[in-house]
Amino acid sequence: MSAHYLKNELYALIREDESIFEFIQKGFLDGIWYWDLLKPENEWMSPRFWEIFGYDPEEMPHSPDAWQDIINQDDLKVAIENFNKHCEDPNHPYDQIVRYRHKDGSIVWIRCRGIAIRDDSGKPLRMLGAHTDITKSMEQKTALAESEERFKLATEGASVGIWDWLDVNKDEEWWSPKFYELLGYKPGEIKSSLETFRNLLHPDDMEKTFEAVQECFEGDEPFQVEYRLKTKSGSYRWFFGHGTVTRDAQGNPIRMVGSIQDIDKRKLTELNLAESEERFKLAAEGSSVGIWDWFDLNREVNWWSPKIYELLGYEEGEIPSTFDQFKLMLHPDDADRVLASLTACLETDEPYNLDFRIQNKGGLYRWYHATGKVLRDENGNAIRMIGSMQDIHLRKMGEEEIKNTNNQLTQVNSELSNFAYITSHDLREPLRSIASFLQLLKQDYADKLDDTANEYINFAVDGSLRLQSMIAGLLQFSRAERHQIALDSVTLGDLMDQVLRKLVILIAESDAVIDINDAEVILNVDQNHIMLVFQNIIENAIKFRGEEQPKMVVSHKLLYGEDIGNPLLVAERQYDVISVQDNGIGINPEYFDRIFSIFQRLHTTEEYEGSGIGLAICQKIVSQHNGLIWVESEEGKGSCFYVALPA
Repeated sequence: MSAHYLKNELYALIREDESIFEFIQKGFLDGIWYWDLLKPENEWMSPRFWEIFGYDPEEMPHSPDAWQDIINQDDLKVAIENFNKHCEDPNHPYDQIVRYRHKDGSIVWIRCRGIAIRDDSGKPLRMLGAHTDITKSMEQKTALAESEERFKLATEGASVGIWDWLDVNKDEEWWSPKFYELLGYKPGEIKSSLETFRNLLHPDDMEKTFEAVQECFEGDEPFQVEYRLKTKSGSYRWFFGHGTVTRDAQGNPIRMVGSIQDIDKRKLTELNLAESEERFKLAAEGSSVGIWDWFDLNREVNWWSPKIYELLGYEEGEIPSTFDQFKLMLHPDDADRVLASLTACLETDEPYNLDFRIQNKGGLYRWYHATGKVLRDENGNAIRMIGSMQDIHLRKMGEEEIKNTNNQLTQVNSELSNFAYITSHDLREPLRSIASFLQLLKQDYADKLDDTANEYINFAVDGSLRLQSMIAGLLQFSRAERHQIALDSVTLGDLMDQVLRKLVILIAESDAVIDINDAEVILNVDQNHIMLVFQNIIENAIKFRGEEQPKMVVSHKLLYGEDIGNPLLVAERQYDVISVQDNGIGINPEYFDRIFSIFQRLHTTEEYEGSGIGLAICQKIVSQHNGLIWVESEEGKGSCFYVALPA
């Protein structure tokens, strides 16, 4: 078949008219090069060859070294390899994509094609090549590849599942691997279709979900809805669905792409919170305590329960529930204290727990007790404060009355103590004179008086001596009450040694035996006063002895207040409990409280001597130590006195 005449004509024009060749190479190619393979240092490049790389063709040499300097060196290796293979085998194409460095430093992508011009034997003599600039298409391809890679990484590594409803007129969808994972499936384990999604959707969420889809189709709003999907395990989990629509030229929806995110924990928390808030609301409405919620510390507004308004005498909402309103109603004498406590609570987590007065609707101030708890964000900043308020006016008034009464009693007791001390002190001298003169009367005139007169004198002498003993005891009791406790450390053994030295004659006369256990225990007490306590206890044990030789055992235990079981002691505090067990005549339990009262005696003076003040002094001294004294006993079986002192 002969060549087309137009082809022949075009070839002739190219040979005859140089402008035709220039037009072809400028209009359809981005550079031509022609290389002398017999003299490889010579190569001709068209002007367009250099212009596309940003160079002036007039300044660039016709040498392969020039372009080999700006081509990517990895791509140059590929080009040379293809060149060698093409020279050896004409059927191997010289056609590759290479990168050149533009004069401004950017990359220019070139499709470089060539053909070897050979002699009759097939030996390559020349090489003709052409460049085509494909930078834009390569950049688009690279961007697309990067975008697809990012999308792939996003769908694989994200916490959300991606879905693509490729054609909204068809049932088929595409689900990302994460979508399957969120439902507990492996990719492809169930069909990714609208029908499958519908079957997984909770029946109660069906209507609202597809209504949201339809609204998205009809309007410009995105698809956003919370719904439950059944997982592989059969349980339902909450998800947040989001989607956008792609439309055709007429605005009809043709495609929908979106995501699902697992919100099960958050949703359950919200539901539990809603239930909790409902319970809180019911509790607040039915409680005698008012509840307040400063739900945003950066805002002025608070929430007050109806009970708070009621406690203040107002209708609900009658006054604003603001912090400024609260400050306005505070009693001026309490304002600084309340605000300081509030600030400390917000800044240092000190408890907000205090009493203050607020002016009610009637204009009167009443006492209230308030508590508060601060909520903080993850950085420890205070963001919310919730608390309660309770009317304590009657209790506070009662406390004030008790306080005033106690102050009056303290004053009266002080006056009585002073009176007792002064009286007992001043009575000693005249009573001593009376007793002395009665004894002189008995001594000098006993033989001159009859028996009746002598009996009267004996009665008077005994009475004055007993009265002296009582006054001495009263004076000792007053001194104990007025004494300021000075604590010091002493071992139980050293303390008891001091006691026994005071009673050495009485012990010797009665042949009493006293055993001291735990002598090395250290006590923190006022030595002189506590010594009087045990002196009185041991003296009584000897005095109220039976027919047997008097024996006593002094022991120690360290106990907590709660183990002792008396409400007068602090449950969490430790106490040194010293016990004195004797083998005396014992005490009837009905008299346990009576024996610690002043001037209370269980026996007549004819039976046992004494003023009835000793144990009252013991109780006073132990009480001043914030301790406790008590007795356990049975008649005829001895007694055990216990003294508990703070450790």
